[in-house]
Amino acid sequence: MSEMLLQIDSLTKHFPVEKGFLSSILAKESKVVHAVDEVSFNIMKDETFSLVGETGSGKTTTAKLILRLVEPTSGDVRFEGRSIFKLEKDELRKLRSNMQIVFQDPFASLNPRETAGEIIGAPFKIQGLMSKSDRRKAVLELLNMVGLEPAPMCFDKYPHEFSGGQRQRIGIARALALRPKFIVADEPVASLDVSIRSQILDLMQSLKKQLKLTYLMISHDLSVVRYMSDRVAVMYLAKIAELAEAKKIFASPKHPYTKALISAVPIPDPRVKMHDVLLKGEIPSPINPPSGCRFHTRCPIAKDVCSEREPALVEVDREHLVACHFAQ
Repeated sequence: MSEMLLQIDSLTKHFPVEKGFLSSILAKESKVVHAVDEVSFNIMKDETFSLVGETGSGKTTTAKLILRLVEPTSGDVRFEGRSIFKLEKDELRKLRSNMQIVFQDPFASLNPRETAGEIIGAPFKIQGLMSKSDRRKAVLELLNMVGLEPAPMCFDKYPHEFSGGQRQRIGIARALALRPKFIVADEPVASLDVSIRSQILDLMQSLKKQLKLTYLMISHDLSVVRYMSDRVAVMYLAKIAELAEAKKIFASPKHPYTKALISAVPIPDPRVKMHDVLLKGEIPSPINPPSGCRFHTRCPIAKDVCSEREPALVEVDREHLVACHFAQ
């Protein structure tokens, strides 16, 4: 059995809805956005765990909660057995060296007024590590590691002088600077050209083996998820609908929502049998989610019980969890 790195337990985040003057007087109760509701799962060392789902399902908010970039409404996240929400400021700063993030937009996440060397070297400076000359050597090593060569020339360039793929390599190098154990990759190739995506994904796979990294991958691109993942959790409207090994998710999905997501991916082979499930309508408002199963308003097999009672996330096969009354 692999060793557990992260344990996420009943993680919940509700954002209050800001009201105008009249609304604050007339409204009987305050409203909240249900961004994440009672989400629980574990991430094992050296694995790639992916969260997938439509925009607005709660994937990125879950990742920010795990990194404590956002404070939770309730629930807990334990990193190597320690609750990150109980850490003081100094303890949390030390934890940051083991938990890093690669952002979706490589241009917006880089300071345009700093060179690549300054950006990648910032974690050393923040943590008070190394002298200036030692930092330069470490940054040059990182530039070489992520394939930005010649490193000395790249060191003094600004973000606008790099291509999109090169900027994402800078973001990856910055995340690796402190040799973390865990990295959140939030749609790391979504804004890149198709020809560049495979290069970045191959780089991430190579670095994972070389540095013994653990990834949490956030994506709506199922081809990326299939290529990168060991296990996958499918989220819908702030809750987990299905969780299993990646090969089980793609070979034998149990939840109608998972089947619909996979059906939406075109496969240029008429011999491949598709899960013929088509989604209708839009994802409901997270301010007022549907009663019972949150997917029942769009589900092709929904019955009365689906709107009356919320299904529990239960094991229907070995390490295959599904939240559906009719998963069997």
